[in-house]
Amino acid sequence: SNGFSLLRKIYNREVKNKQTNGLPTISDLLTPTKIYVRQVLNLMQSCDLKGIAHITGGGLTNNIPRILPKGLGVSINLKSWEMPTIFSWVMDSGPITQTEMLQTFNCGIGMVLIVNPKDENLVHEILNKDNQKCFTIGKVITSEREIAYY
Repeated sequence: SNGFSLLRKIYNREVKNKQTNGLPTISDLLTPTKIYVRQVLNLMQSCDLKGIAHITGGGLTNNIPRILPKGLGVSINLKSWEMPTIFSWVMDSGPITQTEMLQTFNCGIGMVLIVNPKDENLVHEILNKDNQKCFTIGKVITSEREIAYY
């Protein structure tokens, strides 16, 4: 649901200009937002969750800082997951900068969990058993800058 007006504008322009090579289907564009309640409830029973952010409107850049106490930030490795092709298409077709993508879309990361480092492997194990993709995308750091990408 993130940035749907922007998606519609790009899609309509591409169709009008007959740039249909690689054009996503309407079904691709209308894939509903995933809800992670069951997965999070399972994790809460076994892990020390420090923060939870559902990455919706505002993308990674605006959602993660909402769960951080003052003086803490996150450092995110943008190469730690593969961005789904729909987002690559949006970025290339827009054209939209990487910064704007991270402020508008989830870029393939629907939920961010901040966990105690001792629970990292357990989180992966539980989510993998549930056939839920998961990635360690970064770490919490002491910083007045809320989010840094590398």
